[in-house]
Amino acid sequence: YERKNLKFIMVPFRLIFTLGLFSVIMDQSYEISIRPEVNSTSKMNTKSESNQTERKLNLKGRRRKEISEKFPYMASITYKHDPNKICSATILNPIYLLTAAHCLTSCTCRTRGCTCNDYPAVDSAVFVGHPRAKKGKEAVIKQVYIHPKFKQRYFIRECRNDYDIAVIELKDSLMFDNTTSFIHLPSTLEKNKSLIFSYARNRKECLILGWPERGRKLLQITKVEISRHKNCEEGLVQSVCPATQICGVLQDNFNGGSGGPIVCDGKQVGVTSRVSPSGRVVSTRTDVSSKWVEDIWVLAQGDRFHPNESADYLMYDTYKRKHTVSHASHCKLNRLLLGIIVQIILVVFIFNI
Repeated sequence: YERKNLKFIMVPFRLIFTLGLFSVIMDQSYEISIRPEVNSTSKMNTKSESNQTERKLNLKGRRRKEISEKFPYMASITYKHDPNKICSATILNPIYLLTAAHCLTSCTCRTRGCTCNDYPAVDSAVFVGHPRAKKGKEAVIKQVYIHPKFKQRYFIRECRNDYDIAVIELKDSLMFDNTTSFIHLPSTLEKNKSLIFSYARNRKECLILGWPERGRKLLQITKVEISRHKNCEEGLVQSVCPATQICGVLQDNFNGGSGGPIVCDGKQVGVTSRVSPSGRVVSTRTDVSSKWVEDIWVLAQGDRFHPNESADYLMYDTYKRKHTVSHASHCKLNRLLLGIIVQIILVVFIFNI
Protein backbone atom coordinates (compact mmCIF):
# COMPACT_ATOMS: atom_id res chain seq x y z
CA TYR A 1 0.00 0.00 0.00
CA GLU A 2 2.84 2.42 0.87
CA ARG A 3 4.64 1.57 -2.38
CA LYS A 4 1.50 2.31 -4.40
CA ASN A 5 1.06 5.67 -2.67
CA LEU A 6 4.73 6.52 -3.26
CA LYS A 7 4.46 5.60 -6.93
CA PHE A 8 1.28 7.70 -7.23
CA ILE A 9 3.00 10.68 -5.59
CA MET A 10 6.06 10.40 -7.90
CA VAL A 11 3.97 10.55 -11.11
CA PRO A 12 3.69 14.40 -11.22
CA PHE A 13 7.42 14.80 -10.56
CA ARG A 14 8.24 12.34 -13.35
CA LEU A 15 5.90 14.18 -15.70
CA ILE A 16 7.51 17.54 -14.89
CA PHE A 17 10.97 16.06 -15.36
CA THR A 18 9.97 14.57 -18.73
CA LEU A 19 8.51 17.85 -19.96
CA GLY A 20 11.66 19.66 -18.88
CA LEU A 21 13.86 17.28 -20.84
CA PHE A 22 11.55 17.58 -23.83
CA SER A 23 11.80 21.38 -23.84
CA VAL A 24 15.60 21.28 -23.50
CA ILE A 25 16.01 18.83 -26.37
CA MET A 26 13.59 20.49 -28.78
CA ASP A 27 14.53 24.09 -27.97
CA GLN A 28 16.77 25.50 -30.70
CA SER A 29 16.09 29.20 -30.14
CA TYR A 30 18.86 31.75 -29.84
CA GLU A 31 18.31 33.83 -26.72
CA ILE A 32 20.34 36.08 -24.44
CA SER A 33 18.98 36.31 -20.89
CA ILE A 34 17.89 39.78 -19.77
CA ARG A 35 18.04 40.43 -16.04
CA PRO A 36 14.95 42.02 -14.47
CA GLU A 37 15.25 45.52 -13.10
CA VAL A 38 15.98 45.94 -9.38
CA ASN A 39 14.04 48.40 -7.23
CA SER A 40 17.22 49.73 -5.63
CA THR A 41 17.74 53.31 -6.84
CA SER A 42 21.53 53.14 -6.49
CA LYS A 43 21.79 50.23 -8.96
CA MET A 44 18.88 51.17 -11.22
CA ASN A 45 20.86 53.19 -13.78
CA THR A 46 23.73 50.75 -14.21
CA LYS A 47 21.43 47.74 -14.46
CA SER A 48 19.04 49.46 -16.85
CA GLU A 49 21.99 50.36 -19.08
CA SER A 50 23.22 46.79 -18.98
CA ASN A 51 19.70 45.60 -19.81
CA GLN A 52 19.60 47.91 -22.83
CA THR A 53 22.95 46.67 -24.11
CA GLU A 54 21.84 43.08 -23.60
CA ARG A 55 18.62 43.78 -25.50
CA LYS A 56 20.62 45.35 -28.33
CA LEU A 57 22.93 42.36 -28.45
CA ASN A 58 19.89 40.11 -28.38
CA LEU A 59 18.27 41.93 -31.31
CA LYS A 60 21.52 42.00 -33.30
CA GLY A 61 22.15 38.33 -32.63
CA ARG A 62 18.63 37.36 -33.59
CA ARG A 63 18.73 39.60 -36.66
CA ARG A 64 21.96 38.00 -37.86
CA LYS A 65 20.57 34.55 -37.15
CA GLU A 66 17.36 35.39 -39.04
CA ILE A 67 19.35 36.55 -42.07
CA SER A 68 21.53 33.44 -41.98
CA GLU A 69 18.50 31.16 -41.70
CA LYS A 70 16.57 32.99 -44.43
CA PHE A 71 19.52 32.94 -46.86
CA PRO A 72 21.60 29.93 -45.73
CA TYR A 73 23.00 29.39 -49.21
CA MET A 74 25.19 32.52 -49.13
CA ALA A 75 28.98 32.31 -48.85
CA SER A 76 31.72 34.95 -48.90
CA ILE A 77 35.12 34.59 -50.61
CA THR A 78 38.24 36.24 -49.19
CA TYR A 79 41.74 36.58 -50.64
CA LYS A 80 45.22 36.49 -49.16
CA HIS A 81 46.75 38.71 -51.84
CA ASP A 82 44.08 41.37 -51.18
CA PRO A 83 42.56 41.06 -47.66
CA ASN A 84 40.12 43.93 -48.28
CA LYS A 85 38.55 42.31 -51.33
CA ILE A 86 35.39 40.19 -51.04
CA CYS A 87 33.34 38.22 -53.54
CA SER A 88 30.05 36.40 -53.04
CA ALA A 89 29.09 32.82 -53.82
CA THR A 90 26.21 30.39 -53.35
CA ILE A 91 26.17 26.85 -51.95
CA LEU A 92 24.96 24.19 -54.39
CA ASN A 93 25.73 21.16 -52.21
CA PRO A 94 28.17 20.36 -49.37
CA ILE A 95 31.14 20.26 -51.78
CA TYR A 96 30.48 22.77 -54.57
CA LEU A 97 29.79 26.51 -54.68
CA LEU A 98 28.86 28.82 -57.55
CA THR A 99 30.36 32.26 -58.17
CA ALA A 100 31.53 34.61 -60.93
CA ALA A 101 34.57 33.65 -63.00
CA HIS A 102 36.16 37.09 -62.70
CA CYS A 103 36.19 36.64 -58.89
CA LEU A 104 38.74 33.86 -59.31
CA THR A 105 40.84 35.20 -62.18
CA SER A 106 43.17 38.09 -62.92
CA CYS A 107 42.81 39.43 -66.46
CA THR A 108 44.94 41.84 -68.48
CA CYS A 109 43.15 43.31 -71.50
CA ARG A 110 44.67 44.97 -74.55
CA THR A 111 43.39 45.93 -77.96
CA ARG A 112 43.73 42.38 -79.32
CA GLY A 113 42.08 40.66 -76.38
CA CYS A 114 42.41 39.64 -72.74
CA THR A 115 44.78 37.24 -71.00
CA CYS A 116 43.43 35.69 -67.79
CA ASN A 117 45.20 33.70 -65.09
CA ASP A 118 43.38 31.77 -62.37
CA TYR A 119 44.07 32.53 -58.72
CA PRO A 120 45.68 29.57 -56.93
CA ALA A 121 43.28 27.69 -54.66
CA VAL A 122 45.41 28.41 -51.59
CA ASP A 123 45.00 32.15 -52.15
CA SER A 124 41.26 32.13 -51.38
CA ALA A 125 39.02 30.96 -48.54
CA VAL A 126 35.27 30.56 -48.13
CA PHE A 127 33.10 31.52 -45.14
CA VAL A 128 29.52 30.29 -44.65
CA GLY A 129 26.73 30.56 -42.08
CA HIS A 130 27.06 34.25 -41.18
CA PRO A 131 25.74 37.53 -42.69
CA ARG A 132 29.11 39.19 -42.16
CA ALA A 133 32.00 38.42 -44.47
CA LYS A 134 35.06 36.68 -43.00
CA LYS A 135 32.90 35.28 -40.18
CA GLY A 136 31.14 31.99 -39.66
CA LYS A 137 32.51 28.60 -40.67
CA GLU A 138 35.64 28.67 -42.81
CA ALA A 139 36.09 26.18 -45.65
CA VAL A 140 39.26 25.41 -47.60
CA ILE A 141 39.13 25.51 -51.40
CA LYS A 142 40.44 22.41 -53.15
CA GLN A 143 39.98 23.35 -56.80
CA VAL A 144 38.43 26.03 -59.00
CA TYR A 145 36.64 25.46 -62.32
CA ILE A 146 36.38 28.46 -64.67
CA HIS A 147 33.93 28.20 -67.55
CA PRO A 148 35.99 27.43 -70.68
CA LYS A 149 34.11 30.07 -72.71
CA PHE A 150 34.68 32.86 -70.18
CA LYS A 151 35.84 36.09 -71.81
CA GLN A 152 36.20 39.29 -69.85
CA ARG A 153 35.73 41.31 -73.01
CA TYR A 154 34.12 39.83 -76.08
CA PHE A 155 35.13 42.30 -78.79
CA ILE A 156 33.13 40.54 -81.52
CA ARG A 157 29.87 40.87 -79.59
CA GLU A 158 31.07 44.04 -77.84
CA CYS A 159 29.89 42.74 -74.50
CA ARG A 160 31.67 42.17 -71.21
CA ASN A 161 32.20 39.07 -69.07
CA ASP A 162 30.67 36.47 -71.36
CA TYR A 163 30.09 33.16 -69.50
CA ASP A 164 31.16 34.83 -66.25
CA ILE A 165 30.57 31.78 -64.07
CA ALA A 166 32.78 29.43 -62.04
CA VAL A 167 32.49 26.47 -59.66
CA ILE A 168 34.43 26.10 -56.40
CA GLU A 169 35.21 22.63 -55.06
CA LEU A 170 35.85 22.45 -51.31
CA LYS A 171 38.39 20.21 -49.65
CA ASP A 172 35.94 19.02 -46.98
CA SER A 173 32.16 18.74 -47.09
CA LEU A 174 30.09 21.40 -45.38
CA MET A 175 27.85 20.41 -42.48
CA PHE A 176 24.34 21.61 -43.24
CA ASP A 177 22.21 23.19 -40.51
CA ASN A 178 19.76 26.09 -40.12
CA THR A 179 22.34 28.66 -41.27
CA THR A 180 24.14 26.61 -43.93
CA SER A 181 22.24 25.00 -46.78
CA PHE A 182 21.90 24.97 -50.58
CA ILE A 183 19.96 26.75 -53.32
CA HIS A 184 18.32 25.26 -56.40
CA LEU A 185 19.27 26.07 -59.98
CA PRO A 186 16.65 26.25 -62.75
CA SER A 187 16.29 23.55 -65.36
CA THR A 188 18.63 23.41 -68.33
CA LEU A 189 18.10 25.68 -71.31
CA GLU A 190 16.48 22.96 -73.44
CA LYS A 191 13.74 22.33 -70.85
CA ASN A 192 13.18 25.96 -69.92
CA LYS A 193 13.82 28.17 -72.94
CA SER A 194 11.21 30.84 -72.28
CA LEU A 195 11.63 31.26 -68.50
CA ILE A 196 14.17 34.12 -68.55
CA PHE A 197 12.43 35.80 -71.47
CA SER A 198 9.10 35.65 -69.65
CA TYR A 199 10.74 37.25 -66.61
CA ALA A 200 12.02 40.11 -68.77
CA ARG A 201 8.71 40.47 -70.61
CA ASN A 202 6.69 40.59 -67.39
CA ARG A 203 9.30 42.63 -65.46
CA LYS A 204 9.68 39.94 -62.85
CA GLU A 205 10.70 41.23 -59.41
CA CYS A 206 13.45 39.12 -57.85
CA LEU A 207 16.06 39.37 -55.10
CA ILE A 208 19.74 40.20 -55.44
CA LEU A 209 22.20 39.40 -52.65
CA GLY A 210 25.90 39.95 -52.12
CA TRP A 211 28.67 41.48 -50.07
CA PRO A 212 30.29 44.76 -51.12
CA GLU A 213 33.61 44.14 -52.84
CA ARG A 214 35.15 46.73 -50.55
CA GLY A 215 33.95 48.66 -47.53
CA ARG A 216 31.11 47.29 -45.42
CA LYS A 217 31.22 43.58 -44.69
CA LEU A 218 27.48 43.06 -44.10
CA LEU A 219 25.37 41.09 -46.57
CA GLN A 220 23.32 43.38 -48.84
CA ILE A 221 19.82 42.37 -49.97
CA THR A 222 17.43 44.26 -52.24
CA LYS A 223 14.91 43.79 -55.04
CA VAL A 224 15.74 43.84 -58.74
CA GLU A 225 13.39 43.97 -61.71
CA ILE A 226 14.36 41.74 -64.64
CA SER A 227 14.22 43.86 -67.78
CA ARG A 228 14.66 43.55 -71.52
CA HIS A 229 18.18 44.14 -72.81
CA LYS A 230 17.25 47.23 -74.82
CA ASN A 231 15.59 48.91 -71.86
CA CYS A 232 18.37 47.97 -69.48
CA GLU A 233 21.40 48.88 -71.60
CA GLU A 234 20.66 52.62 -71.43
CA GLY A 235 22.76 52.98 -68.28
CA LEU A 236 25.58 50.62 -69.32
CA VAL A 237 28.90 51.43 -70.96
CA GLN A 238 29.18 47.98 -72.55
CA SER A 239 26.30 45.95 -73.89
CA VAL A 240 24.80 42.78 -72.45
CA CYS A 241 25.81 39.43 -73.95
CA PRO A 242 22.43 38.39 -75.41
CA ALA A 243 22.80 34.61 -75.15
CA THR A 244 24.33 34.28 -71.69
CA GLN A 245 23.34 37.30 -69.59
CA ILE A 246 20.26 38.91 -68.08
CA CYS A 247 19.87 42.53 -67.09
CA GLY A 248 17.95 44.02 -64.20
CA VAL A 249 17.07 47.38 -62.69
CA LEU A 250 17.66 47.84 -58.96
CA GLN A 251 14.66 48.94 -56.90
CA ASP A 252 16.83 50.32 -54.08
CA ASN A 253 20.45 51.12 -53.24
CA PHE A 254 22.68 48.08 -53.51
CA ASN A 255 26.38 48.01 -52.73
CA GLY A 256 26.80 44.26 -53.16
CA GLY A 257 29.67 42.90 -55.16
CA SER A 258 30.18 40.21 -57.75
CA GLY A 259 29.38 36.50 -57.60
CA GLY A 260 26.12 36.84 -55.68
CA PRO A 261 22.81 35.36 -56.82
CA ILE A 262 19.72 36.67 -58.57
CA VAL A 263 16.93 34.66 -56.93
CA CYS A 264 13.49 34.31 -58.53
CA ASP A 265 10.84 32.06 -56.97
CA GLY A 266 13.42 30.39 -54.74
CA LYS A 267 15.82 29.49 -57.58
CA GLN A 268 19.09 31.11 -58.60
CA VAL A 269 18.61 32.34 -62.16
CA GLY A 270 21.73 34.50 -62.33
CA VAL A 271 25.24 35.14 -61.00
CA THR A 272 26.01 38.84 -60.56
CA SER A 273 28.70 39.95 -62.98
CA ARG A 274 28.65 43.75 -62.63
CA VAL A 275 26.61 46.55 -61.08
CA SER A 276 26.61 49.98 -62.71
CA PRO A 277 26.31 53.33 -60.87
CA SER A 278 23.03 53.89 -62.74
CA GLY A 279 21.41 50.99 -60.91
CA ARG A 280 21.72 48.35 -63.64
CA VAL A 281 22.72 44.78 -62.80
CA VAL A 282 24.16 42.36 -65.36
CA SER A 283 24.29 38.71 -64.36
CA THR A 284 25.20 35.42 -66.00
CA ARG A 285 22.28 33.09 -66.67
CA THR A 286 22.54 29.84 -64.71
CA ASP A 287 20.26 27.86 -67.02
CA VAL A 288 22.75 28.27 -69.87
CA SER A 289 25.61 26.77 -67.82
CA SER A 290 23.77 24.28 -65.58
CA LYS A 291 24.76 21.39 -67.86
CA TRP A 292 28.42 22.41 -67.55
CA VAL A 293 28.06 22.54 -63.75
CA GLU A 294 26.48 19.09 -63.77
CA ASP A 295 29.31 17.68 -65.89
CA ILE A 296 31.85 18.90 -63.32
CA TRP A 297 30.06 17.00 -60.56
CA VAL A 298 29.81 13.86 -62.69
CA LEU A 299 33.52 13.86 -63.55
CA ALA A 300 34.68 14.75 -60.04
CA GLN A 301 32.41 12.45 -58.03
CA GLY A 302 31.67 9.60 -60.41
CA ASP A 303 27.95 9.85 -59.55
CA ARG A 304 25.37 11.74 -61.54
CA PHE A 305 24.09 14.78 -59.67
CA HIS A 306 21.46 17.21 -60.91
CA PRO A 307 21.67 20.88 -59.93
CA ASN A 308 17.89 21.33 -60.13
CA GLU A 309 15.16 20.20 -57.78
CA SER A 310 15.34 16.51 -58.79
CA ALA A 311 18.14 15.97 -56.25
CA ASP A 312 19.15 18.17 -53.39
CA TYR A 313 22.72 17.44 -52.42
CA LEU A 314 25.38 14.79 -51.93
CA MET A 315 25.88 12.91 -48.68
CA TYR A 316 29.06 10.99 -47.90
CA ASP A 317 28.42 7.36 -46.93
CA THR A 318 31.26 6.32 -44.61
CA TYR A 319 30.36 2.63 -44.92
CA LYS A 320 30.35 2.58 -48.73
CA ARG A 321 33.02 5.32 -48.89
CA LYS A 322 31.33 7.26 -51.63
CA HIS A 323 28.90 10.16 -52.14
CA THR A 324 25.25 9.33 -52.68
CA VAL A 325 22.38 11.59 -53.70
CA SER A 326 20.08 12.48 -50.82
CA HIS A 327 16.89 14.55 -50.69
CA ALA A 328 16.47 17.27 -48.09
CA SER A 329 12.93 16.07 -47.31
CA HIS A 330 14.28 12.63 -46.43
CA CYS A 331 16.88 14.12 -44.10
CA LYS A 332 14.28 16.28 -42.34
CA LEU A 333 11.99 13.26 -41.95
CA ASN A 334 14.83 11.17 -40.53
CA ARG A 335 15.65 13.88 -37.98
CA LEU A 336 11.98 14.12 -36.98
CA LEU A 337 11.66 10.35 -36.54
CA LEU A 338 14.88 10.27 -34.52
CA GLY A 339 13.55 12.98 -32.21
CA ILE A 340 10.28 11.10 -31.67
CA ILE A 341 12.12 7.85 -30.91
CA VAL A 342 14.36 9.61 -28.37
CA GLN A 343 11.32 11.11 -26.64
CA ILE A 344 9.57 7.73 -26.42
CA ILE A 345 12.68 6.10 -24.94
CA LEU A 346 13.00 8.86 -22.34
CA VAL A 347 9.34 8.59 -21.30
CA VAL A 348 9.47 4.80 -20.99
CA PHE A 349 12.73 4.95 -19.04
CA ILE A 350 11.54 7.61 -16.59
CA PHE A 351 8.15 6.04 -15.83
CA ASN A 352 9.76 2.66 -15.18
CA ILE A 353 12.27 3.93 -12.62
